Amino acid sequence: QGLSFLGRGLSVLPLALNPNIGLMPAVWCLTANLTCYSLSYGGFQSYLQDVAGKDAGVVQGLTNSASTIMGIFGSLLTGWVVEATGTYSAVFWLLGLLYGSAAVVWCLCTRSHKLQTAGNVT
Repeated sequence: QGLSFLGRGLSVLPLALNPNIGLMPAVWCLTANLTCYSLSYGGFQSYLQDVAGKDAGVVQGLTNSASTIMGIFGSLLTGWVVEATGTYSAVFWLLGLLYGSAAVVWCLCTRSHKLQTAGNVT
């Protein structure tokens, strides 16, 4: 997850630094962003099964609802920032900052430990 967040943050920095980057470099940056996103998506979905157990469906529904609501607000905020500044540069700076802070929080707040099993599992 941490590498995924960090990669996504780094992939939008060229777009934030150079608003006139050109079509192909922008496509490569966004492709790198989606590639880094794919590193975390599968793990998140299976993680809900481990953590929530029989209530995984409810937790999945809540996270999907929250994602949809934030997606709506994100689109509105993006439109407002672009209209106010005339460029997407500030949006990419904000996105890079959010990804960077998510990487820091994830790495500081998560811990791994060996799972104890109730019996011999083969």
